[in-house]
Amino acid sequence: MAKAAEAGRPVQGAKGITPLINLQHFNIIWGFTPDYMHCVLLGVARQMTEDWLSNVGEEYYIGAPQTVAVLDQRLCSIKPHSCMPRLPRSVSLRKYWKASEWQQWLLYFSLPCLEGLLPRQYLKHFALLVKGIALLLQDTVSLSDISVSTDCLVKFVVDMQFLYGEKNMTFNVHQLLHMAQSVLNQGPLWAHSCFAFESNIGQIKQLVTSAKGAPLQIVERLMMASNFRYLKASASPCTLKFLTKAGPSNSKGGLLLSKPRAVSDQLLHLVQDHVGNIVRGRVMEHDRVIVSPGVRFHMIATSFSSTAAPLAAAAGSIVPTAERFQWKRLALPMMPSSKGHQTATLLGTVLSKRRGAPRAHVAHGFSCTFNPSESLDKSWQSTSRTEAVEKHHLLQTEGKWPMRLQ
Repeated sequence: MAKAAEAGRPVQGAKGITPLINLQHFNIIWGFTPDYMHCVLLGVARQMTEDWLSNVGEEYYIGAPQTVAVLDQRLCSIKPHSCMPRLPRSVSLRKYWKASEWQQWLLYFSLPCLEGLLPRQYLKHFALLVKGIALLLQDTVSLSDISVSTDCLVKFVVDMQFLYGEKNMTFNVHQLLHMAQSVLNQGPLWAHSCFAFESNIGQIKQLVTSAKGAPLQIVERLMMASNFRYLKASASPCTLKFLTKAGPSNSKGGLLLSKPRAVSDQLLHLVQDHVGNIVRGRVMEHDRVIVSPGVRFHMIATSFSSTAAPLAAAAGSIVPTAERFQWKRLALPMMPSSKGHQTATLLGTVLSKRRGAPRAHVAHGFSCTFNPSESLDKSWQSTSRTEAVEKHHLLQTEGKWPMRLQ
């Protein structure tokens, strides 16, 4: 860093003096520990395996087809314990191995599989790495363990140049000399490896659905997820019925989520012409309405009863097809209100039925209060009137599936 600062240009990757050097009680050297996952598993262990199987003509070469067949037979016949995350795979697929597979290979599979195939001096040399790393991965690492591990890893690094040549003295091999000291400072290797971070990266990647604006997608969805616990605690029982695994009950067909707003005069006239006899008060527009799709909604949307058993009143039915359910006419799923009336949500949309889709569907809708003692006007069910409403785009689906509270 000092050379880069003096030269005013990057020197061996260092661009200058890091601001972290000014932190009190922070050791700029030992504050950063060698990563066990990248240094040992994806570094030295993979490097040596590639050398054995790829360097034709070397004394340690075991990449001949007949030798690889024996190695694969031994490896793939192993029945690992259930605590191991993956089953062993052929060494011919090693370029697809995950870090956890390299860990299993290094600590458990390599020595018995290589016995009799890899020359003895090379096998004993590799065993030094296995022993040194295994000691540093224990739940409790004693000072004697650190001392033995240091001896093993130092001897491994020293012999590496004599057995494999100077070209194999990589930076990852050099970092092995600092592994024992990092455990003495920071704890066992598993406590500060990148395994946990790699797992979180996999979860974060699932939050990204398009290449554009990936950081904003991640931030937005993480903020939504962080508020789930608060929302679940503060949500009404009716909301929980729709957003949790319990699903919507058969007595309630809709749920209004967004802030209502008054509809335009043109749309208000359309609503009053069709269901004016049962509408009371103002008609409000909602951008987000949750309804239960499919047969369940079909059953409650084709009947009408008194306030004792509030169900949905509908102009038609949902016709199930091979690929989707379609509302042929407008439906009125009802919800009881605090004043003894019911809230009606007028819906008219085409709902795509996807495999594994949630029960709740987000749509655009309108709400109003109505008098349950009144009956529906027969003209409401006429095809021509329904088409007239659809022609004026009274209702449109958003086509989004909502997140579900766990």
